[in-house]
Amino acid sequence: MPSTKPSDQIPREPSAHRHRPAPNRPTGPPTNFQKGTTGHEVVFRFGVYQAARTGMPAVLAALLSSLAFGLAHMGYPDPVKMGMSILAGLVFIWTYERTGSIFAPILVHAANNFVSAVWL
Repeated sequence: MPSTKPSDQIPREPSAHRHRPAPNRPTGPPTNFQKGTTGHEVVFRFGVYQAARTGMPAVLAALLSSLAFGLAHMGYPDPVKMGMSILAGLVFIWTYERTGSIFAPILVHAANNFVSAVWL
């Protein structure tokens, strides 16, 4: 006699509309959401900014690093998004310079991403 237990039945394809994240929203727990934040700060504050700062004035290094940060955040040509990212990069550099710690801009960046994900 064939089994009629649910586990023996052929699984159906899941509905196409289930488990689809909303666009521009975090999709995992906060630890996954914040991995990009830490990586960005290490690359753009420790990497680009510090390297540029060794060979040029701090203001020019900050502008260069923030421009690179803005370009990295441009998913498609959107001058407003790029301008906001450049401004955010300058704020993160200012935070880094004021505190002398990479952890402060990581926290500011994470707060910015959280607010953007929740309210925008």
